[in-house]
Amino acid sequence: MRPSATILVLSLLSASAGTAACGGDPHCRTAIIDQVDDAGRPSPRAALALVLADSTFHLSQSGWIAGYRSRRPNRSVTFVSGRDRVRTSRSSVNGRWYSDEVIDC
Repeated sequence: MRPSATILVLSLLSASAGTAACGGDPHCRTAIIDQVDDAGRPSPRAALALVLADSTFHLSQSGWIAGYRSRRPNRSVTFVSGRDRVRTSRSSVNGRWYSDEVIDC
């Protein structure tokens, strides 16, 4: 299945790379994604919702919490649900939020 028009999967790393990210689970997939400008959202939660709506990923549809926040070097929020993770970051150019990494366990 191909990604939606607003989310482009740049790299789907091998199962061994996903294993380290997911504590040894061979069923994990890590995707680094790039989104077109119109995919930017006004909040980190809205950027997460865009990824959850994309059928490319097999992510939990509930239970998401903001597990990690960073202000440096760029503002970012990593959401966690079980062993799934989605990292969002704020563009310094337009102030919108984008998802840039998905770990699908």
